[in-house]
Amino acid sequence: TRWGEAELVAVSGVELDPAELNIETTDTVKIQAIFSPVEATNRNVTWTVADPTIVSIDNGTVIGLKAGETTITVTTEDGGFTATANVVVAQKVYHPLVIEADAKYSEADYTVPSWIQFVIAKEAARRDSTAANVADLQAKIDALQPYQAPYDVVVNINGDPRTNMAFAWFTNETMTDGKVQLVAKADATEADFANAIEVEAATEKTKALPYAVDDSGILWKAKMSKDQAHTYISHKAIATGLTPNTTYTYRVGVDGYWSETGTFITAPADTDSKEFSFIYMSDSHIMTQEYIDDANSAARAALKTAPHAKFCAFPGDFVENYCSSEWEWERVLEEALRPVAYKMPIVPTDGNHDVTYGTNFQYHFNTDKTFHDAAEAAIKEALDATTYSFMYGDVLFLVFSLQDYWKGTHS
Repeated sequence: TRWGEAELVAVSGVELDPAELNIETTDTVKIQAIFSPVEATNRNVTWTVADPTIVSIDNGTVIGLKAGETTITVTTEDGGFTATANVVVAQKVYHPLVIEADAKYSEADYTVPSWIQFVIAKEAARRDSTAANVADLQAKIDALQPYQAPYDVVVNINGDPRTNMAFAWFTNETMTDGKVQLVAKADATEADFANAIEVEAATEKTKALPYAVDDSGILWKAKMSKDQAHTYISHKAIATGLTPNTTYTYRVGVDGYWSETGTFITAPADTDSKEFSFIYMSDSHIMTQEYIDDANSAARAALKTAPHAKFCAFPGDFVENYCSSEWEWERVLEEALRPVAYKMPIVPTDGNHDVTYGTNFQYHFNTDKTFHDAAEAAIKEALDATTYSFMYGDVLFLVFSLQDYWKGTHS
């Protein structure tokens, strides 16, 4: 050893703790290599399993795969010392509701968001059938929506908010029809919709959108592959000729499969200066349930503070992982912003976390494309309809994306 260098300590043996494992299928436990001497320098090891169909092991993490008995062996890089642990795996006895859920429900029958929430709850109850987990599974079963149902519903200002309102929503890829129904009253009932204004939606089949990333925890919770992707139908419609300063109740979908009802208020016809309020939110960065809960709390607090707000401006960073996680966009609209999304239009543009070159943003929002389509717009936005404007009362709102600054000729 040269001056200033730590002395290397050779490995003289290794043991496993615990040396006996008794687990059930789907259990995840840790097993630890104990070195002799404890100050041994090179602590690199190789893990092997006699029968990898019974358990898997990854850096000391053991997962029970099927009932049976096998051994786990650790081998040190320094000296080639080995230690072996015996593992007995028993078949886990699942709660009857988990067994029923496996047998009774099929993914093709339900909307993507409700199905994924169901699977997450089912796998949690499979791992640990606590009363809380079983109750959550039952709640998610009750919340399953038929595949024909719409989701990710949002209302946007597109053009003159006195007379126009735009709508966007998703369905599973097998549902290629859709429409908006509007009634000029608050809290419209089913009977009121018999004479509703109807607007047919234009539809577009999306690309296969990657569903989730590892950081969200969803892949593990729902036992999904990181390569899982879904194709959707993006529906968009614009209602025109509406009456200014009027509360409308709306729903989207098809006959027999409607969204829940939402409301909005058209802008006053009089453009003279009058006081009005709007909500401003940004940077929800949806990635995990903590972020969803925080954004939802902020939306509810904003609505409580400004119950008569006319719209919600949201200038970007809805999600964390760009176009790599449709689950994040789903949770923005289905959960995080839901308190305001069914009460007023959303006025969005993109943040850097919303861009890359994916089209999730464009599929989900129905904003004005006039700037993007204009011949004099020398630099187009990376995403359509992220730069637009509208008048509300005597206020001009300019909404513009800054994500293409690098295309300019400035220094």
